[in-house]
Amino acid sequence: MPTKRAQKNLLLIYSTTQLILSGVKLLLDKRTLDKNNFLPNLGSHLINRTIEGIVEILKQQANYKDVKIRLTKLPIDVALEFDCLRLQQVTINLLSNALKFTRSHDTIDVRIILQELGDSG
Repeated sequence: MPTKRAQKNLLLIYSTTQLILSGVKLLLDKRTLDKNNFLPNLGSHLINRTIEGIVEILKQQANYKDVKIRLTKLPIDVALEFDCLRLQQVTINLLSNALKFTRSHDTIDVRIILQELGDSG
């Protein structure tokens, strides 16, 4: 039986692989690319859990560079309507860039906040 750490690492590998596969499938869908038709796939997702999963994926890379990632979540996880894959892609891109330009021994702060947007029309 694998240790807890090994189980956590296996889950991390699995999650990362699933995210990469989703991105590859999206890119290989030539019809979507040809039509330039990237419609959002909206669904109800827990925002804390979604962002926490991305942070966990990138913590290994941060540890290697001796950078800390500090996540401040909402007090209660909230289900919101959003395209989970797109949010994951954007978050990974932003955090990867932050890691690239953060010096050793520094900290990257990630904060989940809810902000209501007003109706402009």
